[in-house]
Amino acid sequence: MAEKKDLLSRLKDLELKELEGNETVQKILENAKGRALIFDLVGEPMRVACAFPREVRYFYEKNRNRSDKDKLKFEDVEHDAYDIMAKLCLDSPFNTPGFWEYFDTHTGMFWGTFNAIYQGIEKNEEKIGDFRKK
Repeated sequence: MAEKKDLLSRLKDLELKELEGNETVQKILENAKGRALIFDLVGEPMRVACAFPREVRYFYEKNRNRSDKDKLKFEDVEHDAYDIMAKLCLDSPFNTPGFWEYFDTHTGMFWGTFNAIYQGIEKNEEKIGDFRKK
């Protein structure tokens, strides 16, 4: 069994090296890095991921059906939301949970901002999915 795992690991490493060495793949990844949605945060432009990062998608899936909802504190939900928002934002100071907590504490505008960005990303992902229809 250990030999099979070792073989699978080596095959995966070979595939990864092939992808890393492929110019087209690397160009696509580089182009994707430059893509962003721009949101106005009280007069300041803010760059946000144009699609939900994998880490955020996995977080949502993991927590979607929490069985301990009765024990969940709003404070925990808030901190999770600050962390997610930081992962969605591409530039400093917006890409830290501390900024979002500070912003929320001083303006109370966090949840409205969070919802607008979430909806903006969802709409953009719909456009990304629609490219095949054209």
